[in-house]
Parts: sequence; C-alpha cells; structure tokens
Amino acid sequence: MVDREPSELLPRLGIAPGCKVALSPELESLTPSLRLAGCRVVSGRTPVPSASITLIVALHKADVAPLAAYAYALSEVSSLWIAVPRRTAEREGLPERLDRPVLDDLQTVFVPLGLTDNKLLSFGTVLVGYRFVRTPHRPRATGGPDDDLDLVDEKQRRLRTPEKPERRTPS
Repeated sequence: MVDREPSELLPRLGIAPGCKVALSPELESLTPSLRLAGCRVVSGRTPVPSASITLIVALHKADVAPLAAYAYALSEVSSLWIAVPRRTAEREGLPERLDRPVLDDLQTVFVPLGLTDNKLLSFGTVLVGYRFVRTPHRPRATGGPDDDLDLVDEKQRRLRTPEKPERRTPS
C-alpha cells in the first residue's frame, strides 16, 4: 500500500535512530527501512504506550471510532499517524469512496481526547497519513504584577475601597 520511497518518508514521519515504531500490518513494507535507520519495530495491532511513533491504517469509516481507545492508551509523547485511503485511489480491496474515512472523521474522534492533527504526509498513490499529537498543557505563570488578571473585578473592588489598617489593642 506504500508506493513511495521509504527514504523520503522516514524523515517526514519524524523517525530518528533509536526510536521505537509500532506498525500496523498494512505498513510492514516499511520495516526494513526503519530497521536500517536504527529503529526498533514492533507490531501495532495493539497499543504500544512505549512507542515513539505509531503508524496505523484505517480503511473504513467504521475503523475510526475504535481507534479512540487505541489513541487513549498511548503515552503523552507518542506521535500517532493514521493512514487513510485517498479519495481518488482506485485499487482492489479498498472500500467505496463514501465509506473511506476523511480528516473530519478522524478529528471527531481524536480532538476530544486532546489530540490535534498537525501534519499531512502522502504515502503514495493509495494512502495519505495524518499525524495526531497531544497538545501540551500550557504552564501558567504565578506571581508578578499580572498574576490576578483573571480576577479583574476583585482587583478593581480592592482599589476602590482601600483596606483599613487593623487596630491594635494595647496589652
């Protein structure tokens, strides 16, 4: 199903020497190239949380919904590539065009899980892949003059009514 030169694909997939790659059976033709690049290749039939990159194929729209549990089981640092048939691909064994998943189908499943699509890659004339990664939580700065920006009403109230100093009682 991959009819593009693997040496062109590997850098675009984010493959680096020493990474662990989980592959679905449809993409096993990439295994020799991945091993030559210094990667450890494992089966992607079930989620591999320790994999740096996971490459799986979804041929039918019905294949997309079960991938939510698969994606949920991956670690925060994993990249998940979902390869889907091109709309224009004509090949025996591919589903009808209306039964093929598209980016919108993938987004409805993965975005609620905190994954965003941020890359598109052509695997050749049959497959196109979308990369989904977890969006990192943005750290919030504490302290400083702008720490209470979300408490504007409270800050304005304090400015209008200055606090009275506490009276000390003589002891």
